[in-house]
Amino acid sequence: MTANVISTGVVASTDDDVSAPVIARTEHEDGSLVDDATIGRAGVYGMVGGTLVMTLLMFVFGLLAGLDATTSVAVAPVPGVVAGLFFGMTAYLGRSIARNEH
Repeated sequence: MTANVISTGVVASTDDDVSAPVIARTEHEDGSLVDDATIGRAGVYGMVGGTLVMTLLMFVFGLLAGLDATTSVAVAPVPGVVAGLFFGMTAYLGRSIARNEH
């Protein structure tokens, strides 16, 4: 197999020593967007709020898929816990970062 290559005849020079600007970190800042307490609150919010919302959503999706109510109640908590923790924490951290304008 061959490839057709069209050359422009120009090659970028790599001799220039162009470096990225260095931004000095302030003394009270460790470089992270959130602190440990915010991550802890995000975990609690994700586990409680996110799990409840996603379990309810999975129950409704089970009913819409044609499952009866008892099967939907039995199946909904498993993806509700996993997805609720992830999406609940993501929502909390997103709001926290947006509020602090990072």
